[in-house]
Amino acid sequence: MNYIHRKLISAACAAALALGSSSLPMIGESITSYAAGSSVTYSKYDGSYMYYNGHTYKRFDGYAEWSRSKKLCEARGGHLATITSAGEEKAVEALIGKGARNCYWLGGKISGGKLSWVTNEKVSYTNWAIAQPDNYAGNENALMIYRVNNPSVKTNTAKKWNDAANDGTCNRELFFANHNYGFVCEWDKKYEPFSGSDISKATVTLAYKKTSYTDKARLPKATVKLGGKTLTKGTDYEVYGAANVLPGKAAVIIEGKGKYYGVKKAEFIIVPEKSVITKAVSTVKNKISLAWERDNSVNGYQIQFSTDPSFKKVYKSVMVKTSTTLRGAVSGFTSGKTYYVRMRAYKIIDDVKKPGAFSAVKSVKVK
Repeated sequence: MNYIHRKLISAACAAALALGSSSLPMIGESITSYAAGSSVTYSKYDGSYMYYNGHTYKRFDGYAEWSRSKKLCEARGGHLATITSAGEEKAVEALIGKGARNCYWLGGKISGGKLSWVTNEKVSYTNWAIAQPDNYAGNENALMIYRVNNPSVKTNTAKKWNDAANDGTCNRELFFANHNYGFVCEWDKKYEPFSGSDISKATVTLAYKKTSYTDKARLPKATVKLGGKTLTKGTDYEVYGAANVLPGKAAVIIEGKGKYYGVKKAEFIIVPEKSVITKAVSTVKNKISLAWERDNSVNGYQIQFSTDPSFKKVYKSVMVKTSTTLRGAVSGFTSGKTYYVRMRAYKIIDDVKKPGAFSAVKSVKVK
């Protein structure tokens, strides 16, 4: 991927996705009713329900792109949440306020700057962030609501609406990474809770636990077992999380179906792609300067120098925390001698540096 595709994110995009799952159901929990200021009790409740004005809302912290979220809500007999009043807005804000994602999908589509609801309801209320919708890059036609402020802009965005691409991403900005999205479903009545077996108690084995970034979505095959039985995809469960693209922690989300309810998450990691050194020169005595293809999705790089092209012994190792270019910053080399250099990017996952593959080796004769 070239530098243009790795550019720092523009303010326009910033103004524009951790994967997770619902908690285990609990018995006899109460759901706040904003219409009456009282509560409603369900026989099963997983901590993410909301009851307002005769409707039921449920927050999902497991990622799915907008179109997939729409289908998941409809498969449950509901729809992506629509907001048609200030009171309903406050109810949804309270619901997502207890969530873990930066943004949540709502049931709106935007075309030509105009909003329409998936239910074909009249648009009688909006709560757009400043300068939104803007259809950044020409592909933002799905409605989301911020849970928190976007740190890249000065204006307040928390609990405001924004248009986004179907998968939520925006030029690889981490705030809009896939795993930072959830979604809210709505039922136009009291929602009947799940029945059957809870798939969150299943054991999920993935085909791999670690893979490298390829600029394409990664979704390892999952084997799901519960109660000694191997469950069948399409009959007992569905799989989503297909937007696992950026380096970092990713997950396969197992959604119960048929006789099974609930959500199960199985995590894996995506490490950075193989680094590419574009220049290795020595223009200052006893020093080596490097340039490489920058990647804004990683946390830093490890650069190694050796007098042996096979790197059986490392002469010097340098850690660079930012994706900038070194300009004569590495010193301590012998003039007239040839050194070999390689590097790899790393992503910090659960406080541990997870490296990608080393670059091709370059040779430099020191001035």
